[in-house]
Amino acid sequence: MLYWQRFLWWLSAFWQRYARIILFTSILVIGVVYVTSKFHIFPKQGVKIAIVGRFNTGQLPNEISSKISYGLTRNLNGRIIPGIARRWEIGDDGKTYTFYLNDLKWHDGSTVTTNDIKLKIKNAKLIPIDKKTLKIKLSAPFVPLPSFLTKPIFKTGLIGVGGYKVVDLKTNKDNQLEYIVLEQTTNPINLLDSRITYIFYPSYEMARTAFLRGEVNVLPNLISAEELKNFPNIKITNLTNKNKYVGVFLNLANPYLSDKKFRQALAYATYKFDSKFERTISPLHPNSRFFNPNINSYDYNLAKAEKLFQKTSIASQEGQIIINLVTPPDFLDLADRIKKDWQKLSRKIVVKTHVSYELNPDFDALIKIQNIPPDPDQYYMWHSTQSTNITHLNSPRIDQF
Repeated sequence: MLYWQRFLWWLSAFWQRYARIILFTSILVIGVVYVTSKFHIFPKQGVKIAIVGRFNTGQLPNEISSKISYGLTRNLNGRIIPGIARRWEIGDDGKTYTFYLNDLKWHDGSTVTTNDIKLKIKNAKLIPIDKKTLKIKLSAPFVPLPSFLTKPIFKTGLIGVGGYKVVDLKTNKDNQLEYIVLEQTTNPINLLDSRITYIFYPSYEMARTAFLRGEVNVLPNLISAEELKNFPNIKITNLTNKNKYVGVFLNLANPYLSDKKFRQALAYATYKFDSKFERTISPLHPNSRFFNPNINSYDYNLAKAEKLFQKTSIASQEGQIIINLVTPPDFLDLADRIKKDWQKLSRKIVVKTHVSYELNPDFDALIKIQNIPPDPDQYYMWHSTQSTNITHLNSPRIDQF
């Protein structure tokens, strides 16, 4: 008992002597923490990632937009799962979809309601039943609708519902993004991921230079990292991105390439086995329920390619068959290999390689990285009315599908 009396007496004397100092120090610490947090005086931990390409706030790469917000649904490795909607029902023989919203808040603190959901769907009517129930009525059944609704939804600007919010961005005079900064909206487990800065570069060479200078510390989506493996303090991780593929697109407006047998001959003549890469045989995601693993994979078969070529009308024509193959610099080695493969098919075939960052509409063959959209109906790529139909496929029968 005597011990506690002495302790309390000492504590009272200490407080009377140092109370002002303790209060002043406490207020000062709280003020410094608030100011530095509010105005980002000291940068938070985080990662800086290079993105190659020209983008604006209305057209962000999916890897960024999907962090900031969700669609009514989400695409998880080819599977459609709930997003802003927690579930949905299909009625009226596939012409009516009813979506029930999750209890979510936008990054500005307001509650997500059906009035916030602004979607443009051809031949469809959006009917808010109440604040959490949205009905979509279609003029005809459309089975892939949930896949179509994975595109992230924003309230205004870049205010979303995702695990990251936009805290800073900068655009140039052409409104193209120079950088965008995201911060986690919840307490992060990994502080490295709490703040992500995406810095945009117009070319791979500029992104690579920035990486080697230390301006960014992640350089993703490389086709090959051979040129970087000898640099110190660089970790290289090999990953397969099943949301993209590298393909050769043929221009069907070319009189030679409009011949189906010639296109098939080129496909069989192309050597496709490479231990460094995982091959895909379809433009659909391998986890999609519409993916067909039994379609013709056109495995390398030069003898079959030669037989098909001989059946074409161009095989007996005089003169050279010139194919202009356009490739970005990253795929120059691949283009050279394809050139050799196609020229083995016939001495008439002359492949001319052109290196370009831009899409030249006059190409005959184009090597390109193509994103795999969640919607299996890739209408914009094959319908004759679409400006994005770069192969110039023109089939009234297919247009009706």
